[in-house]
Amino acid sequence: MGLGISLQGGYDSTNAWSRNIGSNVTVIANSNSIITVTSPVGSTSTTVIDGFTIQNNLVSGLIRQGIYNSGSSPTISNNTITGGAGFGNNYGIYNLSGSSPAISNNTITGGSGTNNGTIGCYGIYNSSSSPVISNNTITGGSGNSSINYGIYNDVSSPTMLNNTITGGSGGGTTNYGIINVSTSSSSVISNNT
Repeated sequence: MGLGISLQGGYDSTNAWSRNIGSNVTVIANSNSIITVTSPVGSTSTTVIDGFTIQNNLVSGLIRQGIYNSGSSPTISNNTITGGAGFGNNYGIYNLSGSSPAISNNTITGGSGTNNGTIGCYGIYNSSSSPVISNNTITGGSGNSSINYGIYNDVSSPTMLNNTITGGSGGGTTNYGIINVSTSSSSVISNNT
């Protein structure tokens, strides 16, 4: 993906390229790398990821990520995003290094763990980032992950508005909808369930 590029799924090439993301499912899947979609460093709201089913199908390895943002602030909307399934850490969206993406109207799941232990599933993981997260359905994960977090904030200041957020289900010993792990993390939280 490049700076200022807008990727839009849901088009029907047989019907004058009409767009309906519910009927014309466009899948971006990856089974060869830990990251499915990477937003370039320095991207702004003009870099758009809209209308896709994004999933990481990597079987081996200890990390799986649906969307990875480092120092980037794209617009992420109208997608179904899954981090992955398997042993290790699974992330729907991973934001770090000053990323401030606008994340709206998505269904986001960290993934599904396969082994109790030091692994986790995260719907959205924020490290030193300030995303605006609105009108999403976010789930940490399921299966035998030891930890499931809907939104995990470490030294981050996200704005979270009108979302449905759950930690997860399954064999997890820790399931939280939202967690701030650093005293410098501050969040604006309004009208979430």
